[in-house]
Amino acid sequence: MATQTCCIPQSGLDKESNTGSLILRLYSFLQTRFYFMLVIKRCILV
Repeated sequence: MATQTCCIPQSGLDKESNTGSLILRLYSFLQTRFYFMLVIKRCILV
């Protein structure tokens, strides 16, 4: 999917918004995962 959007130079705006939303999704996913890790570590320590 990523290569498909990269191949299309006409929809530059769409590509940017697409990658932006993807990065946001990945960031939120990592954030929640990091939070979970912290909670788990805290539970293990205590």
